[in-house]
Amino acid sequence: MIFLIVKLVHILSATFLFGAGAGSAYALMRAHRTGDLSVI
Repeated sequence: MIFLIVKLVHILSATFLFGAGAGSAYALMRAHRTGDLSVI
């Protein structure tokens, strides 16, 4: 049972971290392409 809980927490945290990284990369890409720092 503990294995399933640890596995679930691992999957959820990995998804969250991947989403945060992808969101940061997207914001950086938009700022770089537009040249507008207020996008960030």
